[in-house]
Amino acid sequence: MGIERQGITAFLMAGAGFSLLPELRAGLALGWGVASVYNQNVVSVLEGSFRDQEIVSELQVQSLFIPKATASVVYTPIESCTQ
Repeated sequence: MGIERQGITAFLMAGAGFSLLPELRAGLALGWGVASVYNQNVVSVLEGSFRDQEIVSELQVQSLFIPKATASVVYTPIESCTQ
């Protein structure tokens, strides 16, 4: 059973795309992000009852650098869609 849960993540990305042919385009985006997560749970040792001994688990994680990359290729075979 969850007692407390908090978290936040943010990413900043920049990218560019270009046309190799009139019907073929490619792009690349690079970025980095940060994350901070806190989670606290309680679990019963014996199933079905919270009158017994309980275990409380706590997790706190923080990362100041999460790399991210995205690549794309788009092919448009229909001539009327490339204009």
